[in-house]
Amino acid sequence: MDVSSLLDARTLAIMSGLFRFSAGLIVIAFQSHMIVSATDRNRKVQNIWGIGNIIIGVGITLTGLRDVLPDLVSINIGNTFIILGAATTAFAYSVYSDTLFLRKLAIVVGMLSVMLFNLIDFSLTDDRVLVRSSVTLSSLVVLQLMIIMALLRAQRPKTGLLLFLVFAHAISILPFCVRLYEVIVLGYADALTPTLGVAALFLGVSMIGFMIVPTFILLLKEDSDRNLITKEREIVKKEADVALTKQRLRAEESERIAQLARGIAHDFNNLLSMIKFGLRQIEDGLDTPAPEKLRKTSFDTIYRSLEQGITTTTGLMSLGLDQKVVCNKISITEALEDLRYLTSSRLPRSIQQEYSLDTAVDLSAISNPSLLNMCLMNLVLNARDAMPNGGTLRITARIVDWTGVPPLMVGQLAPNSYVQIDISDTGSGIPPAQMAQIFDANFSRTRSRRGMGLGLFMVRQFIEKTGAGLFLRSSPTEGTIVSLLLPCFGGHQDQAETGVVADPHVTVLIVDDDATTRKAVQRLFLELGEIAAIAADGTEALAKLETLPNLGLVLTDFAMPGLDGMQLRQEIQQRRIDLPVVIMTNTHPDDFTEAMSDGVVILQKPLGLDALRKLQSDLLLGPYAEARGKEV
Repeated sequence: MDVSSLLDARTLAIMSGLFRFSAGLIVIAFQSHMIVSATDRNRKVQNIWGIGNIIIGVGITLTGLRDVLPDLVSINIGNTFIILGAATTAFAYSVYSDTLFLRKLAIVVGMLSVMLFNLIDFSLTDDRVLVRSSVTLSSLVVLQLMIIMALLRAQRPKTGLLLFLVFAHAISILPFCVRLYEVIVLGYADALTPTLGVAALFLGVSMIGFMIVPTFILLLKEDSDRNLITKEREIVKKEADVALTKQRLRAEESERIAQLARGIAHDFNNLLSMIKFGLRQIEDGLDTPAPEKLRKTSFDTIYRSLEQGITTTTGLMSLGLDQKVVCNKISITEALEDLRYLTSSRLPRSIQQEYSLDTAVDLSAISNPSLLNMCLMNLVLNARDAMPNGGTLRITARIVDWTGVPPLMVGQLAPNSYVQIDISDTGSGIPPAQMAQIFDANFSRTRSRRGMGLGLFMVRQFIEKTGAGLFLRSSPTEGTIVSLLLPCFGGHQDQAETGVVADPHVTVLIVDDDATTRKAVQRLFLELGEIAAIAADGTEALAKLETLPNLGLVLTDFAMPGLDGMQLRQEIQQRRIDLPVVIMTNTHPDDFTEAMSDGVVILQKPLGLDALRKLQSDLLLGPYAEARGKEV
C-alpha cells in the first residue's frame, strides 16, 4: 500500500467524520429557527439526534488518525465513540416513536457492543483486529435496523418525508454490509486499507448524511406544523363549543326569567284579587248599612294582602343583596298568628291546619320579621303543594337543645338552645334523588301546576342571611317535616355571632309598649308603602337604631317604662341629630306646649291614616329624605 492510497483513505475518514460532526451541530442549531412550534418531545429528539451525530463524527475522525494518534485513542476511543453515537441516534428515533422497548434496546446494544469491543482488544492476540471490526460493523447494522423500526412505529401519518427517511437509513446499511463481508470473508480488517468497502463506507456515510439531515429537519417541521394546525382546530372547536354553551345558557336564562315572571305574576295576581275582593265589599257597603264586622274584615283582607305583597317583594329583593339583614327580637307566637291569618285564604278546605305552641316558655327568637314571614309562608305553600288531594298541616313551636343531631341541610349552627318551628304535611314526601336539589333556584316539583321554583331557594337565602338552620325528614308514607331552628333571644348566640348587618328596607321605627298599637301603626305605614320596624321600649329602640341606615322617622309613645318618649328623643338626637323623632300620646298636645315650642312634634292617639300620610309627606319624602339621599 503506497502513501497516496493511505492518504486517500485517511482523508475520506476525516472528511466523513467532520461531516457527521457538522450535521449534528446543524440540527441542534436549526432547532430555534426551523421548528417554531415544536413540541417538547421533538425538541428533545432534535437535541439527542444532534449529540449522537457529533459523537459519531468525533469517533470517525479519531479512527482516521490511527497512525498519528496512539491506538488507545484512535482505535479504542474512536470505535467506542462511533458505537455510542450510533446508539444515541437510535435512542433519539425511539423517543420520536415513543417506543420504550426500543429505547432500552438501544442502550443495551450500545453498552454491550462497547464492552465486547474493548474486552476483545485485551483478551485476544490473534485476529483481534478482525473480530473488533466485525463487532463494530455488526452493532452499527443492528442499530440502523432499530432506527428503521422506530420510524415505522412512529404515531404519525406515513408521509413521503417519513418514507424517504426510512429509505435513506435502509440504503445506509448497504456499505456496512459490504464492509462486513470484506472483513469476515475476505479478511480485510484494516479500515484504512483502500478497498471498495472502505470507500463505500466513508463515502456512504457522507452522501447519506446529505439526505438524512434535511429530511430529518423537515420531518420534525412537518410534525410541528401538524401540531399547530391541530391546536388551531381545537381552539376553533373550543370557541364553537363555548358559543354553543353560551347560547344554551341564554336560552335557559330566558326560560328561568319567564318562569320567574309567571310565578311572580301568579302570586301577585292572588294578592290583587284579594284586594279587589275587599274593595268590592267596601264599595257594596257604601250603598247599604254594612255591619261594622264586615267592614273590618274587608279592611283586614286588604291590609294583609298588602303586607304579604311587601313581604314577598322584600324577600325577592334580598336575593340580590350580598349583605345580610338585621335580626332583632321577635315573638314567634305573634309570627305564627300572622301566618295563620295569611294562609287561611290560601289553603283549600281539604287541608286541615293544626297549630301547637309551647306556652309554658317565652318563644322569643332572633330573626328578621318580614323575612321570617316570607320563609314560613313559602314552607306552608310547599306543604300545600305536596297535598293536592288534601291532608293535615301541622305547625308546632318549642324550645329545644340541639346537639348537632340531626345534621343541618342548610345553615351552620353550634350546639345550643334554639326555637324550633316544625312544619309537617301528610303528602307524598320528597324523592331521595331530589333531596339535594330542593333548595336550588328554579327547582320546583310542582312547576306544571303553580310556583316559580324560588320558594325553598328564598328559604335557604333567609337561613344563610339570618344565622338560622334547617333540617328535614321525609317519607313517602308519612309526608315531610321541615324543622327551622332560630337562635333564642337572650341565648348564647347574638347578632355579633350571626354576622348580620344593616337592613336597608326599613324607613320607620315605631316605639310603643302596647303591642296592639305597634301593630296597628305598622299596618297603616304598610298601606302607605313604608316598611316599619317596631320596638317595645326605648332600650330596644336604641339597639335597633344602629342597624337601620335608611331610617327616616322614629314615632315613639310618650309614656313608657324605662326611657319615656322625651328621653328617648334626646338619646336619638345625640346619636343621629338629623333623624326626626315624633311623640305620640293619649293626652292633648296642649299639655306639651313647652316641648312643642322647642320644635317637638306631638300627635294625639289614636293616629289616623291622614296624620301618618302627612308625616310621610313632610319627613319621609321631604327635605329630610333628600338629606339622607332618598329618591323622592
